[in-house]
Amino acid sequence: MKPSGDLQLEQTPAVEADPRYTWVEWDESSPPKLAELVSKFKPLDKDAGHAAACWLKTEAQSDLFTVTHLLTSEARLEGFITCRVSEATLTWSGVESLGVSREESRKTVPAYLLCWCAKHRETSMDGEELILNAIRLGKEVRRYGCAVLALDPHDDVTAEKVWQRKYGFRLGAKPTDSDRHPRLWTPLSTD
Repeated sequence: MKPSGDLQLEQTPAVEADPRYTWVEWDESSPPKLAELVSKFKPLDKDAGHAAACWLKTEAQSDLFTVTHLLTSEARLEGFITCRVSEATLTWSGVESLGVSREESRKTVPAYLLCWCAKHRETSMDGEELILNAIRLGKEVRRYGCAVLALDPHDDVTAEKVWQRKYGFRLGAKPTDSDRHPRLWTPLSTD
């Protein structure tokens, strides 16, 4: 996969095809075995990883507005993503890149928001598998109006080096009411 292009689910085999891994939802009705895997989860040793792991262990099961998907193996929790339906404010050029003119649209579009994404520090799995699953899930909700997969980067360095350079996410419009980083996005188009 080219590092600077848009992620395309069709370009990389789905994780489900790899018998070493299984995707499962993490919620209040999950079996105790999953709770054990979650409690032993060790993220990459970065601020964003520690924040994601803390949220997973303390809040994920009770958050009514998100869905958390765990990527498990026999040995451990390999990684996880948490998503919800939201919105993203794009630049006008971003809106036009979706095939909509300025006259018939607005800058804020429905989005499938990747809230949390982290992998185990010892996993051999590439983090791209987590993102590809978020795109797959986003494409499932696209029929309900979600146009993009969006995320709020943990910091400016991660935004640029990981999400923009490595995975091809684009900058949304700069928020006017705060000094946070613009929401990043990638299209969920099926073409």
